[in-house]
This record gives sequence, C-alpha cells and structure tokens, in this order.
Amino acid sequence: MNIWLVNHYACPPSGAGGTRHHSFAANLMRRQHEVLVVAANYSHVTFETRSVDTRAGCRVSEECGVKYLWIQTPPYRGNSLKRLWNMAVFSWRFSGAVRHAGLAKPDVIVGSSVHPFAALAAERYARKHQVPFVFEVRDLWPQSLLDMGAFKKWHPFIVLLDWIETYLYRNAHKIVTVLPFGAEYMKRKGVPAEKVVWIPNGVDFTIVPPPVPPPDARPFVVIFAGQLVNKSGVNVLLEVAAKLKAQGWQDRILFRIYGFGVDRELLQEQVRRDGLANVEFKNPVPKTEIHAELAKAHAFYLYIEDSPLYHWGFSSNKLFDYFAVARPILFASSARYDPVGDAKAGITVHPKDVAGMVEALKRLSELPEAERWEMGKNGRQYAEANHDMKLLTARLESTLAMAIENGKSQRPN
Repeated sequence: MNIWLVNHYACPPSGAGGTRHHSFAANLMRRQHEVLVVAANYSHVTFETRSVDTRAGCRVSEECGVKYLWIQTPPYRGNSLKRLWNMAVFSWRFSGAVRHAGLAKPDVIVGSSVHPFAALAAERYARKHQVPFVFEVRDLWPQSLLDMGAFKKWHPFIVLLDWIETYLYRNAHKIVTVLPFGAEYMKRKGVPAEKVVWIPNGVDFTIVPPPVPPPDARPFVVIFAGQLVNKSGVNVLLEVAAKLKAQGWQDRILFRIYGFGVDRELLQEQVRRDGLANVEFKNPVPKTEIHAELAKAHAFYLYIEDSPLYHWGFSSNKLFDYFAVARPILFASSARYDPVGDAKAGITVHPKDVAGMVEALKRLSELPEAERWEMGKNGRQYAEANHDMKLLTARLESTLAMAIENGKSQRPN
C-alpha cells in the first residue's frame, strides 16, 4: 500500500511532540508499505519553524527514516485567532503542496482530527482522486469545545464544526479513534459500530531502553512532562508543592517539570512568588532522549480534568511514556477510564483532591523501593501487552486494508 498519514502536528522522534504517526509510518515501512507523513512546519510544542521552500510553501524531507511533506504555516502562541488561521492555512495549502511535491497518488489517506480542517482537506483530496479515506478521531470536535464551555451549541462556529464532523463520519470508509469509548459517542451520531476501530496511543519500544530501577539518590523526584497549560494540571501540582513545603517536606520531594506552553511564564512566576524551591522547570527534550530523562524520576504525575470532556476516555501520550520507564504514577483523575488502576501502576486520586495528592506522594515516597519498582514494572508490562506500537500498527494496517476493500465495492454517501 501507498499510505498518506495527514496530521498537522506530527513530528519525528528527533523533535519534541507526539510521534504516533512517525511510529506508524516506520512500522508500516517495515511491513513493506510506502508511507508519507504530512505535517505543518511550525511546531505547536516548541514554537519552532522548520525551513521550507517559501515559494512553494512546502518541503519534502526524510526524518529518522520516514518521508515527510512539511506544509508552511504561520506561527502563533496559545488558543488565539492566529492558531485558527494556522489551521486554515494548513488545510488550504494541502492540495497545492501535494501537487508541487509531485507525489504519486496514494492507495489510502488517513486524516487525523487534531483539528477537523486538516482531516477535511485530506477527505476532499481523497474524494477528488477517488482514494479511500480513513478518519482518525483524536479530539471530539465540536463536543470538546462545548464541554469546555468555550461556545454555546448554536454558535455559528460550532454549527460549522458539527457539519464537518458529520460529513467526515459519513464519508469515511473506516474510522479510527484513540478514545476507548469513542464508538459510543459516534453511535449517537448515527455511525455504525462496525465502522469504528479503537487504536489508542502507544509506545515505540524500538526507541525505549529496557527499564532500570529508580535512582537511590534523594530527594524523591516527581516528574511531569508535557504542555504547560492549566488543563494539564501543573497549576494543581504547584498547589501540592506549596502544601508539602508548609508541612516541612520541601527538601524531601522535588518536582521536575519538562515542557513549554502558553502558561509556562505564569507558572514560573507562581513558583517564584511562593518560594517553591522544590520545583524545577526544564525545557522539552526530543523523543529519542526523553526516556533517559524520565528514568531519573522516582514517580510521575498525570492529571485529567474533572470534566465531561473525558467522558469518552482519553489517550495521553505521556502516560504511555511513563509506563514504559517503569515508575509509579500519581494519577489525578475522575474519568471512568483508569489505565493506571487497571495496570496496578500507581495511585489514583480525584483531580480536585489536593490534600489527597499530597498524602499519596508522601505514601509513595515512603514505600519500600521494591514495592515502587513492582508498580513501575506493572505499568511497563501493561504497555507492552496493550500499547506496543508494533501491535497497534498491525491493527491499523488491517483497518487500512479494509478501507481499500470497501472503496472497491462502494463509495460512502
């Protein structure tokens, strides 16, 4: 198969960000398929811009063994109109960039809904060239915006997104969702269950070293790695750090935070204002290096908002990286999907229970090292059994083959 994976925010492991589609591409290539990843040249994570041919607005390059088509998009910071413009430019330039690059027509196109306009651009190209289209649902648009309270149901933008979502569901030959209960949501939209396949995020164990026991050194190090925005719960983590300081634990538990994001400066100012010497900020590191950094932890922190947004589940990239490194996880969540609990790989606390998080971290820090190591190994084994990218790629390969077969017999309405 000649496969195109269209994900606005895709990046190789040499960069910082989600590498799901790079891993899919690399594994599909090992299975003798030809693969292209289509992504924007501006990084949502690091705010860096990859060079492109500015006249053509694109560039083809090989990154860590995988072929990429980079589409030129304008820079932005945060959830602003500039970000919306960045999305629109990516989608608008898609067909022209493909034409300029002189690429052979694919056998199947996957359009990922990190935002719906990119998936729509992929579908329109697929329809024009009579290529099967697979819709990958990462976030539920517009339901996510409604759950966050950002818009009312009848706002024109929401109406537009709802139309795009319905259109893509109807016209996809197959639908892939990273959400464990995504099919339930889509059923409400009239999507038959047999059209939907759950393929969560996972771990590329080809770039992850074997797990090693945590360091003997003190203090007890808790690591968070990800986007520094309020919904990631770093602000809550700072509340935990402040309470530990007030209880005389400042020298016993250290929080190390890796990442950029629109709230980083505000969070750093809060650390300075509250005198939290038990909190350190680090810049994000490439995927090829992150696991060595994570191995310096004694435990990890993952936060999922107490919000209807997560009723259908979640598939956090950082969770599977945490599992892979084999450390216990403080999981702040009230979601019905609890992989940390399922794996027996840490402690789950309600995301509004700051005092409970404080006590959970104290308990983890005082557990015998062998017990913490056992929790960590449980997480590693859970990831190997359920989230190995080789296994997930085989599921995707089968889904793409079915989409091509469906495309031969009928065209979606």
